[in-house]
Amino acid sequence: MSLLMNGTPPLNVKKNGQFITLEGINYSSFKLFQLSILWRAGVSKDGLFSNVSLGRHSESIRLMLLNEDPGEPQDYPALLFPIIHEDKPLTDLIVQPSAIRLKSGHNGYRFTFGGIIWAFIISKHKMPSELLECSLNKSGRMILREKPIAEIDFITEFSKKLGAQNKLPA
Repeated sequence: MSLLMNGTPPLNVKKNGQFITLEGINYSSFKLFQLSILWRAGVSKDGLFSNVSLGRHSESIRLMLLNEDPGEPQDYPALLFPIIHEDKPLTDLIVQPSAIRLKSGHNGYRFTFGGIIWAFIISKHKMPSELLECSLNKSGRMILREKPIAEIDFITEFSKKLGAQNKLPA
């Protein structure tokens, strides 16, 4: 992933509280990488990806990949949230992708791997500017927001379910 994020100039990273601004990302390469994750999950027969159903968007994304066309920033953007535990990145967590509905009314899918929550937005209707501001833009800029693991409800629920499955009778 880091090779794709690096453009010709070195990647510029600025941190301001929970926000990380990345500049110098190769737009085309990284956007196609993101789309490939989403599309492959959508066409996979593996049970891990059973919650990902792209419907009519599958063919659009397939053609974008086939034609090496990353599209516009508002075409299937992804929001990235690095997961933090005790002030350090939590990189060893993989959670089954799931459908999400954003407060803006947009549908998408949430993937968790590589220490990051990847929120892919599937809707084709107009995106709010604050969402587009945080996703990858053509200049190679993207804003990520760190999330402490304790504040991530779906991960704490997942952990509780795992714990309940492993409980032994007293």
